[in-house]
Amino acid sequence: MPITKRNAKRALQDKGFKEDNSRDHDYWFFYHNGKKTNCYTYFSHGSGRDIPRTIIKKMKRELQLDTDQQVRDLLNCPLSMDELVAILSSKGYI
Repeated sequence: MPITKRNAKRALQDKGFKEDNSRDHDYWFFYHNGKKTNCYTYFSHGSGRDIPRTIIKKMKRELQLDTDQQVRDLLNCPLSMDELVAILSSKGYI
């Protein structure tokens, strides 16, 4: 099932990400306990509503996740904010 940019942005916002429009793309940074982390991703302004599989792979690195499925779960909502925090904490990112 394809993931739309609109739904992905909504899911990120629900999980503690905040948009930063100060750049040429829409950057989304994860905030934990009020602090900006190094966990981020971005969306280009280009055409296309669905996020292709190649972009999911890039997002995996940006979001500090281990698998493409974790990215899909984050964007489709099965992965909660608490689970994301646990993953990032276990890796020492937060």
